[in-house]
Amino acid sequence: MVGVVAVWRCKCGLRVKVVAEADTHQPPSRKVVASCPKCGEPRILHAEKIVSVTELIDFALSASA
Repeated sequence: MVGVVAVWRCKCGLRVKVVAEADTHQPPSRKVVASCPKCGEPRILHAEKIVSVTELIDFALSASA
């Protein structure tokens, strides 16, 4: 298994970070659904299982504001 990290900005404005596991010995045939922790908007990932779904906080952007 290998760790996979996916990051996106949800339609609600939250930056979502998902850590998942994928099998490197098989083609990416399995799909799992990660949901935004704020609004629940689903996102499909090619992985075996989801390890965590969290809000991504960019400290560099928040420090300059």
